[in-house]
Amino acid sequence: MVVDFRRAKRDHSPLATNGSSVEIVKNIKFLGVHLAENLTWTLNTSSITKRAQQRLYFLRKLREAHLPSSILTTFYRGQKHVPQPGQARVTVSVE
Repeated sequence: MVVDFRRAKRDHSPLATNGSSVEIVKNIKFLGVHLAENLTWTLNTSSITKRAQQRLYFLRKLREAHLPSSILTTFYRGQKHVPQPGQARVTVSVE
């Protein structure tokens, strides 16, 4: 990604490193943050919002299945639920 703060927009000559051309892209994900060529937070915010909506959807489905809050908490934290000996396994199908 090339960030240029000049007022006059110009085409940039191709960048090269070790003899190979560097691709110019509109956006990139770097260290978990989406960077756009116009340096706005729109792409990063929409990505975070999408992940949150997906996680909350499954939490709502699990809550509708009347599962214990400990399982909901485990799912939210992203840990695998391992039943204790003698404890029943819970299988939830989302339709």
